[in-house]
Amino acid sequence: MTAVVAYSDGTKVWLAGDSFCGDESKKDICEASKVYQIGKLGIGICGYVRQELILESILRSINPSDFSDEWLRFVLPDILHDTMKAKGAVVDREGQSTFGNSHYILALSGKLYYLESDFGVWEVKKNVAAIGAGREYTLGALSAMPKSLKEDPAKALVKSLKIASEWSPWVVGPYTVIEVEE
Repeated sequence: MTAVVAYSDGTKVWLAGDSFCGDESKKDICEASKVYQIGKLGIGICGYVRQELILESILRSINPSDFSDEWLRFVLPDILHDTMKAKGAVVDREGQSTFGNSHYILALSGKLYYLESDFGVWEVKKNVAAIGAGREYTLGALSAMPKSLKEDPAKALVKSLKIASEWSPWVVGPYTVIEVEE
């Protein structure tokens, strides 16, 4: 339960995340950022900590020069599925192994991708993406401020997270923004 939001101008990507960690029974602030970069790959995370650590470990073991659109869509899903399953970090849904309630945004070469709970990766058609409990609020806020988003993407993303925090108890500051370039 959290929020991560992203914007691409076609060349660069900005990723912003909040600091919530916990669940319905406890609420805390995370020290670790929910947005980070490995090589030229930007990552935004929402979900189970163990799965995120496995994902980060896998990505750090790959030569960053191997990151490409094709690698993200066709190689990464199988690596993630097999590794998560071997480590017992999957959720069984109707006979299919999934991430459960974990969701991810990936950014590469000015493009945005969703890494879905079934391990599939797909490119986002629009220039914005969001995941987590604040998803709808951040996307709604960004759609109301297209000029601000183009003029100062980092500031607009943080503003959208602040708006989300007004409506969702699962979105809290401080907020972290990174810029992902090739």
